[in-house]
Amino acid sequence: MSAQALVSAPWRVNRPSTAWLGLVLLVLAGLGATAADIFSHKPDRWLACTAVAGFFLAFLWAFVMSNMVLLAIDARQLRVPALERGMKSVILLYGLLCVLGSTALLGISFGHFSAIAILIALFCVGGLLFALLPRFVVTPFFLLPAALNAMPVRIELPGPLSTDFVQCWAPVVLGLSLLTLWRWHRLVHAADPYAMGWSRPLVMLFRRGGQTEGWNPWTGFLGRSADNVHKIRTSPDWIQPRADLGDCGPGRSVTSLRIALGGVFMPQTVLSALRTIALIAVPALAYLALMELGHDRRHPVESWQGFWHQGALLALIMVGAFGGMTLALVSLAQLWQRWSKANGELPLLALLPGLGSNVKSQLLAASLRPPLRLQSLLLAFLLALALSLHLSVQATMFVLLGQLGAAGFMVAFSLLIIGGSLPGRWSIGGVGMFGCILICISLFVPVLSDPAAIMLGPLSLRDALLAGWLVLSLILFRLARRGWHGLQQRPHPFLPTSQT
Repeated sequence: MSAQALVSAPWRVNRPSTAWLGLVLLVLAGLGATAADIFSHKPDRWLACTAVAGFFLAFLWAFVMSNMVLLAIDARQLRVPALERGMKSVILLYGLLCVLGSTALLGISFGHFSAIAILIALFCVGGLLFALLPRFVVTPFFLLPAALNAMPVRIELPGPLSTDFVQCWAPVVLGLSLLTLWRWHRLVHAADPYAMGWSRPLVMLFRRGGQTEGWNPWTGFLGRSADNVHKIRTSPDWIQPRADLGDCGPGRSVTSLRIALGGVFMPQTVLSALRTIALIAVPALAYLALMELGHDRRHPVESWQGFWHQGALLALIMVGAFGGMTLALVSLAQLWQRWSKANGELPLLALLPGLGSNVKSQLLAASLRPPLRLQSLLLAFLLALALSLHLSVQATMFVLLGQLGAAGFMVAFSLLIIGGSLPGRWSIGGVGMFGCILICISLFVPVLSDPAAIMLGPLSLRDALLAGWLVLSLILFRLARRGWHGLQQRPHPFLPTSQT
């Protein structure tokens, strides 16, 4: 492959949405590092800048650059060895560009060239390895820090500010790189590289994303996570939800619609609901239990209080920042998966007995009530955590705004999807990015510090956040009104929705 082909390969072979995602992540890496430099006044702010840039680069390698292995697999199956070797060259080239480019830009400003290079390399290799490892290895990977903390014999590793950091972590980078090459080789030379299951890596899930339904604005790089058929085929039987069919039929049209929609809308049996809750709660409780094992037990009361405060604070930030928006995106992805297919499946919902003339209101009840109930339970959980942490009224208000914003986002875009009046992909991406950033900042900053004391030019961060929430509320209200009018003008709600 020529040099031009190597440079353009990630942007030409990926889907347009994935290529744009890669460009957005690169821009966010640069802007995030710049913001960390501006707002941090500590002597070691180079570490914060490197961590922020490395965070977005890790996502770039996990969800964009990892797709090169898919092309390498196809090239081997088609007996095109030159293309297969070219994909290795692409990974090597972009690995050097990311590490050396980031090290040069950050090192010129702060120094610490060697430490920055090791950190950036860890993020890039870690992101790629995350996509190539088997799913049963990656799924519990987040428990590793807590497990290391709970070990009876502490492993003291030098941090980035230590003089021994480079000598200690350089072999780790080399070992992870060799492990990545080994996983690449195993995937490309597998007897059945396209087989799915828990032993297959996450990158194999990206292959199916958007190739049959077109660009999916709700799942993005999550691929066909909203495709119920694909989920049933690739998930074990014990993890499948079980529908509660006891309250459906001609006289229970809303429940029948919920079962037909599936996913988060479907009413589950008690055992199935408990299993779903356990799949979410058990890993979180295991993480907290491992963190508790690592606490000092010489002062059990103080240790438990500190453990509870740290655990509740972490849960408030992580669940509040990602729980509400994830729930909204999952429900919207399932609606979009239903309403974007121009086949006979969607019109069949109109044949459900007992719908009557108020079919639109029944559909809204079936598609909005279940996720809104979950959002309400999540809001009650977050408010309970905020009260237990004795947060200020200001911080609690931003927690409330974050959850209400996620619920408003879900309601507005649900109306747009069902009403067949979706805006363009750039509008969806812009509003979604603005909302996610606003929710994350509103939870992180007020909980950890006083936003009124952080100045952004003539405005404080608190005033800027309130202005941002006002703007987002007006945008969501206008979008919801557009979706409502589109639904009222539709002759029937069970019509495919095309994106403008």
